[in-house]
Amino acid sequence: MNSPKHILILDAIPFAGGSKIATNHILATLAQENIRYTVISKDRKSWPGKQVRFSPLWQLPWFSTCEQGWGYLLRQLLLMVSVIGARLKYGKIDLAIAPSGPGVDLALYLAKYLVPYPILQFIHGPVAPSKSIALCLVKAKKVYYLNSARTSIMAALRRIMGEKKAQEHIRSKAFEELVNGLPRPCWPSPCRYEKVKVFWAASLLKWKGLEFMLSAIKSLPPKDRPQTEICYIKPKDIKQEISRAPQAIEKVSWYQAPKNLDEIRAGCNIFVSTSIKEPFGLSILEALAAGHCVLIPADGAYWDQVLEHNVNCFKYPPGDSQQLANLIRHVSRDMTLLKRIAGQGQQLAQTYRAEKQYQGIKAQIDAMTHLSATDNATLEKAC
Repeated sequence: MNSPKHILILDAIPFAGGSKIATNHILATLAQENIRYTVISKDRKSWPGKQVRFSPLWQLPWFSTCEQGWGYLLRQLLLMVSVIGARLKYGKIDLAIAPSGPGVDLALYLAKYLVPYPILQFIHGPVAPSKSIALCLVKAKKVYYLNSARTSIMAALRRIMGEKKAQEHIRSKAFEELVNGLPRPCWPSPCRYEKVKVFWAASLLKWKGLEFMLSAIKSLPPKDRPQTEICYIKPKDIKQEISRAPQAIEKVSWYQAPKNLDEIRAGCNIFVSTSIKEPFGLSILEALAAGHCVLIPADGAYWDQVLEHNVNCFKYPPGDSQQLANLIRHVSRDMTLLKRIAGQGQQLAQTYRAEKQYQGIKAQIDAMTHLSATDNATLEKAC
């Protein structure tokens, strides 16, 4: 068997989020025994696994929130030093994974000129239309992107090339659309239907819509208000506005980054998404897989295009908290309806198994790290 391959991951975001969860799901499909991971991060909880080693992420506090100008460049140069330090300490890098987007992961592209390695870039949301991001996109060995990011990727590419070249580039083998999935070990526990309970889970970033959710809940009289469980992540070191949590509201319970998230979700059976134009929505997929009756905005985002109202979900007009409140009350009064919609949604979720969704990415990583077919066959039997 060949010696273990070394994969480096740069995680420059200091709090948990969907891009990290999705990247972990992708890595879970790999034959783990012949890979060793080095993660440069301050958020160790987001990167579990026996093969994971952590390397320091060097960052000055006053540059940590800079997203443009000299402050941003200095921040990326310090992160580049972190990458080079990990290379010197842990040896040759067979593959570097950029999990957050080229604007966040720029340091990997800068360090590449001093310590060469192929870069695999994941894009889980829109990118900025900048020349630096476009240059990263053409330097990556492979880019996997959510369909919702395609327009912004094209806008970035146009900064350094014409429309025709940009179209050719995004249609090349270097770019491939990504559809997320859930690996077998992360499949949610089935929910219970003894009593109606509402579930909301997201970060406190304003665009996730916590205030909108609370407005809908508070508009319902306490006697019509189902018990609501709110699980939230509080972002750190960012300039974006965040919502206030927890708040004292009757029949609303609060949990900050709970370790028993699966247990809390299994105790609920209605999931409400209030995110604005969610690029994908792993929490929606998890709710569908758990057997929740899912309520989403009819905003043209990914799940609005995939799910059908009154068949496998319910939809409400974006920004209309009263309509959302009416929908919560309607569903919570009819358990038969709730279970029918939930069952259809759960059936659809079965098609989002990570083992199937990420087959192409697994093959790409195997090729980029030159893992042999013999190694993979041996390791898959052992897993």
